[in-house]
Amino acid sequence: MLSGGIINGEQILDTKMLSDVMNASTSSVLSTSWNALKYSKGFWLLDLSEIQSFGNCLVSESELIPYMSGYGGIRVFLLPNGTVYYYFSDNFEYAGLEGVKESNKIRSFCN
Repeated sequence: MLSGGIINGEQILDTKMLSDVMNASTSSVLSTSWNALKYSKGFWLLDLSEIQSFGNCLVSESELIPYMSGYGGIRVFLLPNGTVYYYFSDNFEYAGLEGVKESNKIRSFCN
């Protein structure tokens, strides 16, 4: 997934850090007041098993979707189907779930 952090033949992302984030388990994350949201190693993790429209087909590791969230509404999701969804806003709009659902329609997260 994500070509192992390699872009144009050059290692850009640390392979161990990328692997840790992409393979986070529920035992290694911090909980929040919203069950579907977790935190680990600088990434937010969206637990799709807590969201009814996804709970039917996901199993263990693929349930945690890592994403980055920045000031004003910037979000970048690293999705289990090999796609990356990003949303940039400067109006404090923190959208994301809609794009995640659309990505699942293009290429299913289900194994």
